Amino acid sequence: MAEAPDHGGLEQYLIVGKTLKDTVRSYAELVGFPLLVPRWAYGYISGGYKYTAMDEPPAHQVLMEFADKLKEHGIPCFAHQMSSGYSIADTEPKYHSRGIRLLANIKPFLLSSHPDSKKLVDAGGFFKDLGTNKPGYMRLWSAGGGTGDDECHIDFTSAVAFRWWYDGVQSLKRAGIDGMWNDNNEYTLPNDDWQAALDEPTVGEAAKTQNEDKTIGLWSRAMHTELMGKAFHDALLGLEPKYRPFVLTRSATPGTMKYAASTWSGDNMTSWESMKGSNALSLNTGMSLLQCAGHDIGGFEGSQPSPELLLRWIQLGIYSPRFAINCFKTSPENNSVGEVIEPWMYPEITPLVRDAIKRQYEILPYIYSLGLESHLTASSPQRWIGWGYETDPEVWTKTLKLGEEQYWFGDTILVGGVYEPGVSVGKMYLPRKTNSQFDYEYVNMNTPFTYLASGQWVEVPSEWRTSIPLMARIGGAIPVGQSVQTRVPGDGTSASVAVEELDDYRGIEIFPPRSSSHNNVFSTTWLEDDGISSNPSISRYTVRYSSTDDRVVVGFSRDEQSGFVPAWKNLDITLHKRDERRVISDVGNIVQYKGKDSRGRNVYTLRC
Repeated sequence: MAEAPDHGGLEQYLIVGKTLKDTVRSYAELVGFPLLVPRWAYGYISGGYKYTAMDEPPAHQVLMEFADKLKEHGIPCFAHQMSSGYSIADTEPKYHSRGIRLLANIKPFLLSSHPDSKKLVDAGGFFKDLGTNKPGYMRLWSAGGGTGDDECHIDFTSAVAFRWWYDGVQSLKRAGIDGMWNDNNEYTLPNDDWQAALDEPTVGEAAKTQNEDKTIGLWSRAMHTELMGKAFHDALLGLEPKYRPFVLTRSATPGTMKYAASTWSGDNMTSWESMKGSNALSLNTGMSLLQCAGHDIGGFEGSQPSPELLLRWIQLGIYSPRFAINCFKTSPENNSVGEVIEPWMYPEITPLVRDAIKRQYEILPYIYSLGLESHLTASSPQRWIGWGYETDPEVWTKTLKLGEEQYWFGDTILVGGVYEPGVSVGKMYLPRKTNSQFDYEYVNMNTPFTYLASGQWVEVPSEWRTSIPLMARIGGAIPVGQSVQTRVPGDGTSASVAVEELDDYRGIEIFPPRSSSHNNVFSTTWLEDDGISSNPSISRYTVRYSSTDDRVVVGFSRDEQSGFVPAWKNLDITLHKRDERRVISDVGNIVQYKGKDSRGRNVYTLRC
């Protein structure tokens, strides 16, 4: 019996750091930092197979009816994922006129019936099966309506195939598609001995060192996942070099974040367990440097979520970098198109769903700043409970190491959850810095708005129609804007220009200690730019505050040397509910009391 070829085994790297932040950054310095993500990708992204699979009424009409309902219910939406079978001819101009961008679902294989299949066969654009001297055919999981067909995966090491794909992506972009959605790109090929072309320039030089061994067993399937991302990225950037290319990928390798800006967890199921487990997936994805990550809210497959599960999942999902509702739900009436999850599907909770999504848009300056920080420093927006608290022994217990029940969103918001039906209390651990001189505590962001000491487990009232458990770190801050879709100066894309509201309001929610800060001044810096440029000018804004028993002293500074100047001028300071202290400026600037907001919090305007 012939010996199996020795492909050299695996190489393992051990990265050491004093903190998780240091370790993840070291990893990024090896393989690349996360890409810049367009601002619009941090808002609500809608989707569903049914919308683009309908024949009667036609898909473009169904899509416009969905857009009409978004407007009717007052729900902002930045983009729509067009699933398999999409048609854009009658959709793109109208969707852009609503401020909604389009993402196209694209899979890395061609059916044998595709009009360009023979062209790529003749040019060597597919893997070659030496046993048959033909392309490597395999059975596709679905060719529409649950049927199967023969297909070939694209060989992205083929210069011809890479260029064919590159040109196709640019054609889609010219037709009005804003971002590319790489689906089913795990390259689960059945035969290690299939041959790759290895003549695409990216891999050509390396191929010369391997003694003509072109098997995918040596060169790996994962390489094609990365090259597929590169083909999309390079094509988009080649056509519009001044704008950030947006590629959403289902699969990734170390280094894929150089080409794909976002990811999701694949075809998840509708269940409480799935919602809970998704948190751990997000934390692992973030440490793997694909940091604009999320999940299909409500579940992609399975039965429809109950009103309680859907609302809980939305309440959780808005505190993540990627918030998308996309699914294929089993339909007893027509399972070839399935059913969809819609924000208004349960009228009794539609106002609560709308309020949750509008809160996501309100904190978009916070979320987007975390995205810029991710690109610059490799710190993920969604972080394990022990991120920055590694010296607290409790974070290393099994429950917290699993990462399923709570996480940091940035360094101010501690997010918990409720993962069982009918439960109205959530349990959270409040991590403590063991070298801290003072315990500045946490504060419950919802009723009863209590201050709580760090280093303890607490039970947080969380009735499902109200909120999931949310804590703010004392000393933190959350920059906020309007709770609607807005446009930023400098973004001249058609979908942005169509948005009426300018991003001309900025506030900041601060959380000073309940009494004196003991002369400690807390500081938070957030980042802003035009949200779209591939080489942006990033400006920095810093708020500082301290407190006594009867006042909160606030300072603010701008660093706009980059050249980016936002549309907003002054800054609203919002105190935690039940904080009745007066806000004053640290340098004598005018601070005007504005009144209480809709949540009963005191708001002051700092003239700056």
